Parts: sequence; structure tokens; C-alpha cells
Amino acid sequence: MKSVDDNIVTSPKNTVFQIRLNQEIKTAAEELFAGCGLTLTDAINLFIQQSLNVGGLPFEVRAPGAKLSKEQALEILLEKLEVTDAPTKKSKKKPSE
Repeated sequence: MKSVDDNIVTSPKNTVFQIRLNQEIKTAAEELFAGCGLTLTDAINLFIQQSLNVGGLPFEVRAPGAKLSKEQALEILLEKLEVTDAPTKKSKKKPSE
């Protein structure tokens, strides 16, 4: 991988990067980033700069199935705990007098 000495802020902007997005997703992203004081371009540049800083993606990426199976396992475990911890419904008979 080529080392980049300049950072996103100080490097000259001499190329164009285009992506296709669903309009609703683009608008939602723009609103989200605007809340942080960023434009969509600023956010993408920040993502690229942070990727360069860490030498990879700046967040953990998992296969969707792995997360789903963990969630499913947790649900099953919680259900079993509820069954185990649930009070028993045995009828208590009063001793005969």
C-alpha cells in the first residue's frame, strides 16, 4: 500500500469521485452528517482519512449471519432463563385441621 503523507484537509483536491445512491438514503445521510456539522463530502473524506490512519476500515465488519446467530442465541438463552426462573404454579394445599 502506498504511503500518503498529506492528509485530507491539506492535500490538493484534483480528482472527482462519484457514487450512486438511493435518493432517500442520500438525504438521510446528509441530514445525519449535517447534525455533526459535516457535508456528505466531508463525511466521506473523513471516512477515507480515518481508513488511511488505521490502515483499514475504521470499524469492525462482520457477516450479517454472525450477528443474527448471536442475537438468536441470546434470545434462546433468555427464554430458557425465563422458564427456569419462573415461579412454579404448584397448588399449595393447607394442612387439614
